[in-house]
Amino acid sequence: MASKVQSNANKPISMVKILQVLRCHATGLGSKTIAAHLGISRTTVKKYIHIYQTCGKSFSEIMSMDDMELYVLFQEQPRAEKKPVEIAPRQAELDSLLPSYSKRLKRRGWTKERLYREYVMISKDPFARSQFMALPAYASRRTKRLLKMP
Repeated sequence: MASKVQSNANKPISMVKILQVLRCHATGLGSKTIAAHLGISRTTVKKYIHIYQTCGKSFSEIMSMDDMELYVLFQEQPRAEKKPVEIAPRQAELDSLLPSYSKRLKRRGWTKERLYREYVMISKDPFARSQFMALPAYASRRTKRLLKMP
């Protein structure tokens, strides 16, 4: 037992924590208990256990790894960059029309149905009627009207 303690004394703290997490997991402790026992977050415990389970190495292989191998195996993977959302041309066209449609809806005599008929006539590739009627601009306007007190 003393040799284990001595070998852990020279390792960086994160490598020691990884080994402690894996030892506790091997004894059957849950992630919540391991996190409380070691003073690290439960998410970190789950991350280490997930890496261990998906790496394809046995417990004894991981325990026999040196610091550099452990570091490479358990290092934080860079997150994939989020791609900018591309807006479809017909969505962009409709988005440009929405401010004026919202203003017109406030006027007497304008209905969503009337706006939709106008939209179909001027648009090259119009949305379906049901999609047009469910636009967020109309939904927010309807919600505001319902919240007004008499």
